[in-house]
Amino acid sequence: MNDHARLAAPMKGARLIAVVVVAFVLIGIVPAHAAEDMTVSRKAKLSQAYRSTVDLTTWRASSHGQDISWRESHNVCSVVNSTGSNRGKWQMTLSLWRGYGGRQFARYPERATCKEQDRVARRVWIDQWWWPWGG
Repeated sequence: MNDHARLAAPMKGARLIAVVVVAFVLIGIVPAHAAEDMTVSRKAKLSQAYRSTVDLTTWRASSHGQDISWRESHNVCSVVNSTGSNRGKWQMTLSLWRGYGGRQFARYPERATCKEQDRVARRVWIDQWWWPWGG
């Protein structure tokens, strides 16, 4: 293999990956906004100060947050798991709910509005990133 062919081979692979990613976005396998989700960026993961600058509307619209709330509760804000230990849209424990100010809205997460549950979940995210929900 000559020098030109050896240098061109990795570029062909990189182009192929780029084409596949674009194709997945175009046919809807990967949402276009997923690549732009600031809540999972390196900066967000490492900096609590940065996370605190992400407003509630942006945070609620994040694809990662939407995926987590769908996985946890199918976005049903009144759900309680079978043991009663995890509750609401974000399936929070009572200690997490209370520790992040949820009681200002309701005694139990499932009794708060969806937006109030999101407010508390965002506080958790600011403090702990996505770790309480598996990262």
